[in-house]
Amino acid sequence: MIARKLSVTALALAAFAALVAAGCESSAPSRAAVEPSPAIAQLVRQPGGPELMTLSPGDLPGMKFGAVTKVELPAILETSGQISFNDRRVATIVSRVTGRIEATRVSQWDTVRRGEPIIALYSPDFMTAEAEYLQALSTSQLSNSPGIAGANGFAAAMASAAKRKLELLGMEDADIGAIKEPSPTIWMRAPISGTVVDNKAIRGGAVNPGDVLFTVGTLDDVWITADIYEDDLARVREMLARAGMMTDGIEWPAACYIFAHVGDEAAGVIGVESKIDAALIRSLYVNESMRRRGIGGALIAAARKAAHARGARHLYLFSIEAGGVFRRHGFTTVAVADVIAAIPGVPQVEYYRARPEQLARERAYHLDISRDGVIER
Repeated sequence: MIARKLSVTALALAAFAALVAAGCESSAPSRAAVEPSPAIAQLVRQPGGPELMTLSPGDLPGMKFGAVTKVELPAILETSGQISFNDRRVATIVSRVTGRIEATRVSQWDTVRRGEPIIALYSPDFMTAEAEYLQALSTSQLSNSPGIAGANGFAAAMASAAKRKLELLGMEDADIGAIKEPSPTIWMRAPISGTVVDNKAIRGGAVNPGDVLFTVGTLDDVWITADIYEDDLARVREMLARAGMMTDGIEWPAACYIFAHVGDEAAGVIGVESKIDAALIRSLYVNESMRRRGIGGALIAAARKAAHARGARHLYLFSIEAGGVFRRHGFTTVAVADVIAAIPGVPQVEYYRARPEQLARERAYHLDISRDGVIER
């Protein structure tokens, strides 16, 4: 047994000596001959065209070549951004006098028709211009009387100039024709049919020439400027999948997802699916290491604000295990059928409607948020 070990050791030493000898005797040129020289990309210059670089698959280890193809982009993109109106379909109501606002008939997001009275302005400039117009009309009528010759042309020009002054002050033809006596107040009318997208008029407020009072726009075409981060939705999906929660329908355009961060780490997420005057909370999840820190409650409060900001008056949710958490935040138990009837069409509701056996195991909760934001005195 001992002799066999010695013989193996001797063979190992002999092999090591041979390797050392081989290493010492090899020269630098022989090593260079074995190592391949690095490939150099060729630059091709085209007469009258751009310069191109030629590469072959062997030039860069790991490089893959493929044909460029067109692919269908997803039909739904969820992001935060800014909505602006088509500037070709927007009109403003601008004060052309110094005065004050007597009354307003519309508020922001009201729908108006072209020519509809919107705001009453008071200014002595209106009374002066109307008096000049009535005087010019009276003079024009007198110049057409028998016995007065040569003055009708001048009087007509004066009446036309007085009418033009009223038009420049913002009066419509129908309002000018209805003038019977001078008045310091006129109604300014909607220049186009559409929606009041901006309202800067306050009753009793002072105005100056050039002040924009209302902006009316059509909502048929709008511009959306947004930054789309492809990793956000993937992060929601990864967190929910890690928790074994449903990920179907998270791309729904009317949904929003709110992250809770601790430092740079996403510690939790919650989703809100809104429709008309109701919203559904879904996908509340907090990392296990971050629980019992109030993060879940903060997410519920943020979801409540988000739902209210989108016009929801009622907030619903399905939950089997987290009912106690939501009851502590004011939610009450309701029939599952009530939720299905209250907010049809949202992804989670439709998911459960297609799976009655899962729906039968769910419990539903409701919270009235119609008084959120109301200040009682």
